[in-house]
Amino acid sequence: MLVPHIPLLFQGRGTKKNSFVQFAPMPRGYFSVEFLFLENSACYLCLSAPAQNAITKNSYIMQTKTILSLLLILFAAATLPAQVVKETEKMMSFGSRPCFRMEFPNATTDMVEDLWKNFAKKNFGAKLKKKGGEWSANDLKSAMMGPDPFSLYSTTEKTGTGVALNVWLDEGSGFLNSRDNPSRAREISAALKQFFFDVRRATYDQQVKDEEKKLKDLEKNNQNMAKTTKDLEKSIEDYKAKIKKAEEEILRLAKEQEVGMINIDNQRKVIEEVRQRKLNVESEGN
Repeated sequence: MLVPHIPLLFQGRGTKKNSFVQFAPMPRGYFSVEFLFLENSACYLCLSAPAQNAITKNSYIMQTKTILSLLLILFAAATLPAQVVKETEKMMSFGSRPCFRMEFPNATTDMVEDLWKNFAKKNFGAKLKKKGGEWSANDLKSAMMGPDPFSLYSTTEKTGTGVALNVWLDEGSGFLNSRDNPSRAREISAALKQFFFDVRRATYDQQVKDEEKKLKDLEKNNQNMAKTTKDLEKSIEDYKAKIKKAEEEILRLAKEQEVGMINIDNQRKVIEEVRQRKLNVESEGN
């Protein structure tokens, strides 16, 4: 039995930035799979099943189930949520040291620093002070960090879309990281994850305020236009009344002009009569 060509397309998100993975067609098989991580962490998997004369229906179904099972596993792994607290190494006052890094899209430096100072005080008992662009607090104690005192350092930096926060925890013998102290690093990451959510919520709150301000501006602009429209409509009515009054005045003046022309003619006659009397003044004595 011939098997028709059935293209399948799966899409998922990658977990690594700027990575690229490609799987070549399977040897002696009938499926090709491509697993691609793009710069924006989008991942595309493409499975193709071309027609083959030698494939029976049962063979095709068995191979399809096998490949789909593998793809479901890969797809599940590819669509795991991105890690919001990342461990890396960054430069600080003591040089390059292991730190925990979070990036906050659409956030401002002031917002992140204000929230971070409150979070550090509440969770680490730290009263952060800033020196040379670095926030720090020493001789701290916290249940998350065990019985020994530690120091906390942090910096903020602008990113393309927002702000990043780098956090260093100096245990005295070294800076906290997953390789040397995985359980404590996990606990700190979990706490910082909550801080990440706090900042995200604050970011959305600010966005709501910004959008509400835009709405108020739009409403105010609409109200101004409505007032202007009302004023213009009133002006039109006033102009109409003035025009009507002017038209009536024109009619009145036209009638008065007719009367005036008659009066002018009569007055001319009076003048002519007076002139005639002057010419005949000598005849008045007879």
